[in-house]
Amino acid sequence: MKKITRRKIEKIIEYCYFKNLSCRATSKLLKISKTTTSDYYHKFLWSNLKYSDLILMPNKIFNDVFYERYSKKSDNRRKTELYQLFPIMYKEDSNNTHIDYWKEYKTLVRNPYGNTQFTLYFNDWLEENNYEIIYNLLTLNELTTQDFKILKKYKKSKNRNNWRKAKAIMDVYKGKSKVTIAKNVEVSLKTLKKWIKIVNSKGMEELFKKKKRKTNQAIKAKIRLKKNRIIEILHQPPHLFGINRTSWDQSSISKIYEKTYNEKISTTSISTYLKEEGYVFKKARKVLTSTDPNYREKLAKITNILRNLKSNEKFFSIDEYGPFAIKIQGGRSYSLNDELKTFPQLQKSKGSLILTAALELSTNQTTFFYSNKKNTDEMIKLMHILLAEYKNEKNIYLSWDSASWHISKKLLNEIKLLNLKKAFPKVYLAPLPSCAQFLNVIESVFSGMARAIIHNSNYQSIDECKLAINRYFEDRNEYFRKNPKKAGKKIWGKEVVPSSFSKTNNCKDPRYR
Repeated sequence: MKKITRRKIEKIIEYCYFKNLSCRATSKLLKISKTTTSDYYHKFLWSNLKYSDLILMPNKIFNDVFYERYSKKSDNRRKTELYQLFPIMYKEDSNNTHIDYWKEYKTLVRNPYGNTQFTLYFNDWLEENNYEIIYNLLTLNELTTQDFKILKKYKKSKNRNNWRKAKAIMDVYKGKSKVTIAKNVEVSLKTLKKWIKIVNSKGMEELFKKKKRKTNQAIKAKIRLKKNRIIEILHQPPHLFGINRTSWDQSSISKIYEKTYNEKISTTSISTYLKEEGYVFKKARKVLTSTDPNYREKLAKITNILRNLKSNEKFFSIDEYGPFAIKIQGGRSYSLNDELKTFPQLQKSKGSLILTAALELSTNQTTFFYSNKKNTDEMIKLMHILLAEYKNEKNIYLSWDSASWHISKKLLNEIKLLNLKKAFPKVYLAPLPSCAQFLNVIESVFSGMARAIIHNSNYQSIDECKLAINRYFEDRNEYFRKNPKKAGKKIWGKEVVPSSFSKTNNCKDPRYR
């Protein structure tokens, strides 16, 4: 108890005794803690003194009454007094708890111990005399042999929650009190009773069954919408929104999101959503943001073409894969924890390949061939192959990135000459915005192919590798011929995103190239 001046003690008694103020109100007036105020006031009440006696009392007697010195001898007297009361208070047939006994003890002595110290001494006394406080025990249905097997299994579990449940049920079966069990496994009595109820009504297996979190579909759809909006903003250069930056940061995205959709979003949520979508924010400056000043116009053109695509028209997403070396490749695969897969850093290449391909978006069919170089001649060659394969179509649209050989004068002149001939479909270009590989849908197909047949490979020759690639695309084309409705959904072959055009796509995954 904190020692305060005599004047403050007299003020406490004056306010509490004569003015009938509460200890809380008195403590606020005198700026003393409520506990200290209460302690000194109760000392006055226990002393059976009058206020007039208190005012005239000499300091020596006042100190003896209010400033009790707790020497070792005085503490021993308190302890002795306490142990003398235990046999009087304790009743074997009573349902009293430790707190009930402590409350009774407080009414019997002038200077009682606190609850914690009392409980410590009381438990020692109970143990010395082979006594125990018996509470209402929990009732458990009869356990089967299978139940005991489950309990033994989970009692050895490294999962702390499962261990708690198994330990608690075993202790209930042994007849231990609910308070002791709850204390041992560190749970509330409410939780313990809930576990017993589950075992009695639904069985032991239900207690250890993993609970599936219920997902609110409305909230899930709202989060999906937010993610798509963030990615759509991220794909556009900041200067289109009037921000004087060359790349996005989270605070800028948050401001533009609020301005565009009249809805606030925190930078923490933006960071979380981007990570969940597989984006590393540091890489956004290189991969995810287009620097094309005409980004919106080009995007609108492509979207308009796809929205109005007729049955006698075809739209192709075109790109090259490679060159890549024919050698032992690393990659992810299932393996044991203690197994470390390795491959040599320095290898002699068995050759290299470049794959030039076009993905038709409405039918999900892929046309491809192997090239020696990446140049305009190869693009012209691919265009002639597509014209021959789709000769009955009215129009074909070619969409590719802004590589120099995709926009050369030679290619444009060739397209003009072909469009003058009536025997072929008309050829139209729908170029992607510059630095917008994330919109090139065929990148998704390449990523799926790489993960399926390039990673973890060890082809012995170029021909062996070509055979695997040929088979992959043959199987893929055959699958989508048999399942035409599959187009626009999650694509077959472990590809990163569905092979359908979307301005929120990130088709090019650097991990699989």
